[in-house]
Amino acid sequence: MPMRSSSLGVDGRLEHVVTSAGKPRGIEAVVSDALTRGPVLSIGDIHEFDLLPAAALGADTALVGPAAAHPPADVTMAAVHLPELYPAIQSWAARSARLG
Repeated sequence: MPMRSSSLGVDGRLEHVVTSAGKPRGIEAVVSDALTRGPVLSIGDIHEFDLLPAAALGADTALVGPAAAHPPADVTMAAVHLPELYPAIQSWAARSARLG
């Protein structure tokens, strides 16, 4: 189920939601481009493909799904279900808005 920006209270504030980046290689171009405009939070369920390339470029990361119970590496935030991350994502977005 896709994330709805209204669930996070960020309608009109998300610049891009990328659902098909050609991971893992394609994510590098997407994240690199986005980082030129400010902080980036990469959200995904497979650390190796969704988060590791983004983290290597300086993005923050959110791991969701079964692997979140025991993350394979450092991640910014993790939860088994995405709605559990909404408060952390909102805090991240507020901090990022102040920085960006």
